[in-house]
Amino acid sequence: MADDKNKVPLFDGSNFSNWKFRMETLLDELDLLDILETPMNASVEAVDASDITAQDKVKKKEQLKKRDKKCKSQIVQRVADSHLEYVKDKETAFEIWTELTNTFERQGLAGQLLLRKELLLMKYSPAKETLEAHFLKFDRVMRDLRSTGAKMEEQDIVCHLLLTMPGEYDSVVTALETLSSEKLTMSFVRTRLRDEDRKREGKQRKSKNETQPPLAFATPEETKQKWKNERRCHNCGKYGHYRSECRLNKSRSEHQQKQFKSRNANVATNSASDEGESEFSNEHSFSAYLSGNVKSTVWCLDSGASEHLVKNGNHVSNIQKLDHPVCIKIAKSGVTLKAETFGEFRGKSVVGNKVYNIYISKVLIVPGLEINLLSVRKLEMQGLAVVFKQGCGRILKGDKIIGVAQCKNKLYELKLQENVEVANLSKTDGSGKLWHHRLGHIGNSKLQKLSQIVDGVESKRNSSTRKNDHEQIDHWNLYTVIYLDLSLQNLTTKRNTS
Repeated sequence: MADDKNKVPLFDGSNFSNWKFRMETLLDELDLLDILETPMNASVEAVDASDITAQDKVKKKEQLKKRDKKCKSQIVQRVADSHLEYVKDKETAFEIWTELTNTFERQGLAGQLLLRKELLLMKYSPAKETLEAHFLKFDRVMRDLRSTGAKMEEQDIVCHLLLTMPGEYDSVVTALETLSSEKLTMSFVRTRLRDEDRKREGKQRKSKNETQPPLAFATPEETKQKWKNERRCHNCGKYGHYRSECRLNKSRSEHQQKQFKSRNANVATNSASDEGESEFSNEHSFSAYLSGNVKSTVWCLDSGASEHLVKNGNHVSNIQKLDHPVCIKIAKSGVTLKAETFGEFRGKSVVGNKVYNIYISKVLIVPGLEINLLSVRKLEMQGLAVVFKQGCGRILKGDKIIGVAQCKNKLYELKLQENVEVANLSKTDGSGKLWHHRLGHIGNSKLQKLSQIVDGVESKRNSSTRKNDHEQIDHWNLYTVIYLDLSLQNLTTKRNTS
C-alpha cells in the first residue's frame, strides 16, 4: 500500500488531466476502474434483476460494496487536504469521481473557448524553454481540448503547432507547406522541427567558440580591424598594425621622421571612401588615384531561400566550382535549376548618409534565375535581424540598421552598390632624373630592376653609352602607374638583396 501511495501525487487543484490519467491507470491495475463507470445504485439494481439465487445476490452485493470502498479509499488518499471538502460528503467512489471531474475538468463551450484562446496565444520561445518542453505544453492543451468534446483532425493539429513557432522557423514552415497532406503528419513535422532546432544549437555553439565569427555584413570599423589583423607591419615585421602605428617608430628622432616624410610622393584620396574616412600610412612612393565606377545590384529578400542565389557571375568575384552541383526547386511546378559554381559579393549599402561595407560569402550562381535572392535564414544565422514593417525590410545588426529593402511588386528589393576599381595608366616621356630623386638617388641598374618588378612599368634606353648613373637616367622614358602601392621599405629590401 505504501508503494501505491507514491505512484500518484496528491491532487491540489492543478493539472487535473494528468492526475486523472494517473488515477485511471492505477485503478485499472487494481481492477477497480469499472466502479467509476456505473453508479452504485445501478449496479445493485442490476444484481437484483439477475437470474441468480438469493444467496449469490447477497454475496455479489457485498463484493460490490467492498470494491467500492477500496476504490473510494484509493481516490481519497490521493487528494490534498486543501481539496478534501469536495469529497467529504460523498458516499461512493462514483460520486467522488463525478464531483472532481465536473469541478476541475474543462467541459462544454466555455472550456473550449479558454483552451482555444490559450492555444492561439501559445508561442515557442527558444530563450525561455526547450523545443521538447514546448511540445509537451502543446500536447497538454490539445488533450484538454479533446476532453471538452472538441473534434480536432490531424491537419488542424499540425497547423496549430506550426502557428506556435517563431519567425526564425519560417523557412522550415515554408518548406513543409509544399508537402502533400498525406506526408504532413505530426510525427514528421516534429522530426523536421527537431532537426532544425539541433542545427541552430550547433551553429550557436560554433559561433560562441569562434573568436571572430564570419559576418555576412560588416561595418566599416569591423572591415578595417579585420584588414589590420591580416596586415604585416613593414617596420618591425609583426602583424596587427600599420607601419605608421608601429611603436618602434617612436625611437626615431624627429629629424628622421621629417626626413622620411619628405621622401613621400603625393597621395590622392579614394573617391569612394566610406563615410568620408581616409587613412594613409607614409609608405607610398608613387602618386595614386582610385577611380570608382559605381554600379547597383538588386537583391530580393526571401524568407524561403536556404542559400544566397545570384542569376549570373557578373556581380560576384572569386568564383569557384562546387564539389557537387546543387539543385534548386522554384515555385513553378516541375522546374529545377542547377548551381555548379559559387562566389562572393563585395559592395556597399547606403542608409541615409551612412555607408556600410557589405560582404556576402558563398553565393550560389544559378543560371536561369530571374532575380538575385538574399536568404533571410542565412542572415539570421550570421547574427542579423530582418524586420518587415511599413513596406520596408530592415536589416539590423544589434540596434544599427545596415540595410533597407523597399517593397516593390510584392518583393522587398535591396540595392547594394558595386565598386569596380580601375587603375589608370599614363605615359610620360622625358628625363628620369625626377624618379632618381624621388627614389632616394637610386642607381640606373636598380631603376631598371624596378621596372621589371612591377607590372605595367616599361623603360627604354636611348643611348648605349654608360658614363654614370646620373647621366644614364636622363635617357629613361617611364610608364607611370597611377595606382601603385609600393613602399620605400620594400624598395630598400630589393636593393639590399640585389
